[in-house]
Amino acid sequence: QDIHQHVVGVYGDGAPHYSTVAKWYSEFKRGLESLEDDPQSGCPADVVTPETIAQVEALIMQDHHIKTDAIVTELDISHGSVLMIIHDRLGMSKLSARLVPRNLSAQDRHQWLESSRELLEIFYTEQANFLAQHLKAYLHGKRFSNNEELMEDTEAWLQEQSKDFYFAGIDGLKDKWSKCTEVKGSYIEK
Repeated sequence: QDIHQHVVGVYGDGAPHYSTVAKWYSEFKRGLESLEDDPQSGCPADVVTPETIAQVEALIMQDHHIKTDAIVTELDISHGSVLMIIHDRLGMSKLSARLVPRNLSAQDRHQWLESSRELLEIFYTEQANFLAQHLKAYLHGKRFSNNEELMEDTEAWLQEQSKDFYFAGIDGLKDKWSKCTEVKGSYIEK
């Protein structure tokens, strides 16, 4: 009690609780001389190694939609360690169910923007080709007396198509996007 009162006299409200001081007293009386924490069982503190960071990054690059729990299971490390590696070491965050770099440099942002524009151009071109292919089949053999009739018939056909029809065209782009990202934007033949 005397030691606790002395500690309170020195540290005031910031002093540790009596039970903490009593525990320290008994530990020092038992022969403890170090103020460092004793090693604990379980995962070692050095689980976040360059090798582990590289393994987490490789798993994310293989599957941008990978869940944290899958990484925990695959590498047999704690959930907190995985989150720390993803956010603090790799600088990534979840964006639309994908893990992507959080802090991009100005050059990276410019490159990201240009890549996005290129992908949008490809998207519009491919979607237009998809529509043109189906519209051509629909119009095959039909005769129109003027452009207005052609436009009306085409517009009616476009309105009649279900959402599934348009989604099928968009869904067809997935394979092309995958190929494009695998070769990092290099030219791909059909």
